[in-house]
Amino acid sequence: MVVECRPIERKPRLCVRETIRLYKTVAFADRTGAARTLAGVGAGRVAAGSQEGVNGGQLHGVTASLATALGGGAGIAADGTLTAPRFTVQGSTYGSVGGALGGLDAAVTNLNTSGSRYVAVNSTGAAAQAKGADTLAAGPGAVANADRGVALGAGSVAARGGLNGGAEAFSGVAVASNQGAVSVGDAGAERQVINVAGGTKATDAANLRQLRAVGGNLAGALGGGAGFSGDGTFTAPSYTVAGQPYASVGAALGAVEAFGIRYDVDPATGGRGQSMTLAGGDPNQPVLVRNVAGGVLPTDAANVGQVTQAAAQARADANAYTDRSVAAASAAANAYTDTAVAPLQRRMTAFGSQLADLNRQVGEVRGEARRAAAIGLAAAALRFDDRPGKLSVAAGGGAWRGETAASFGLGYTLPDGWARVNATGVAAGRDFGVGAGASFTLN
Repeated sequence: MVVECRPIERKPRLCVRETIRLYKTVAFADRTGAARTLAGVGAGRVAAGSQEGVNGGQLHGVTASLATALGGGAGIAADGTLTAPRFTVQGSTYGSVGGALGGLDAAVTNLNTSGSRYVAVNSTGAAAQAKGADTLAAGPGAVANADRGVALGAGSVAARGGLNGGAEAFSGVAVASNQGAVSVGDAGAERQVINVAGGTKATDAANLRQLRAVGGNLAGALGGGAGFSGDGTFTAPSYTVAGQPYASVGAALGAVEAFGIRYDVDPATGGRGQSMTLAGGDPNQPVLVRNVAGGVLPTDAANVGQVTQAAAQARADANAYTDRSVAAASAAANAYTDTAVAPLQRRMTAFGSQLADLNRQVGEVRGEARRAAAIGLAAAALRFDDRPGKLSVAAGGGAWRGETAASFGLGYTLPDGWARVNATGVAAGRDFGVGAGASFTLN
């Protein structure tokens, strides 16, 4: 019970104290039953177990929080009611959270029932890790460390970055790409890449068929019985020079250099001169030139047959002259002798000129042979660096029996050491020669 003051009708400042009864239900309607607004309501405590009343501001705050949480354009209408959100899932629009979740569930179900048929993973291994920028790692334990790298398959590691302007191996071409590598394995756990089509552009991968074709073409270019079998085995060539077999281009060229006849070097030009000097196994002994054809022109070399014939003819002419001289009258003996001796002297002079020319040519051949020996010594003095991946320059010199020669060369060993190539140049007097060679490690 509670005591209240009830105003007296037409005298509002006066009241009568009376006792009224409180009920569980309070009605604010007027005498006609119309609803009235309860104003001036303070904000009640909003907490678990609170029995305090709340006002319109608190109710508006709750509605605003709910609209913000829902998203999708949900808001509060002018009458304080909550306007429905709009959600778009897979191109369809939904006006409720339940409808949107239903559409999303259907999309996920479709993905699981259709997409999973074409991509499958069967493993309980470690998760893949895409550590670098813009990387992709697919497979248990796959790791893509380098930026823009791709690691495919279980345990694959892509740790190699792009060239970024660096030069390619073998070609030396600068590549500006910063794309990382595509790895299908790791060191000691490599994988074969099978069913690779033949490359058609400079940046395409080559397959084993193309590699074998290159090996076959190389073997064909080398000649000498060189071959490239289907299992990748290379058969070395065999060249015969001066009756001796040689198993490499370099060795065969060296034999040609050693056994070949070369011109003397012109001191003025450094090129091939107008003379040859021959040198045999014993540099102190002269060289015998066989199968010399008979000279035709005045500047041709004469062989022993021509010299013998010229001497026999000279003797025959002398005998005939003697016979004619004895039979001639003594009165004409002096005149006849003078007349007959003149042709003989001319022949002897011509014979002496031929002998001198032969001697000169033999001397030229001897000089060229000695220069050949000097060049051989100079070329043999070259030494290249055989270590893999090394590019080396070598120079050498040689001297023999008064003749000198210089040599120089460039050698390169591939990074994996299976092949070595070199180029050589030699110079002696006015002569100059070049050579090239390659060697391959087969086991």
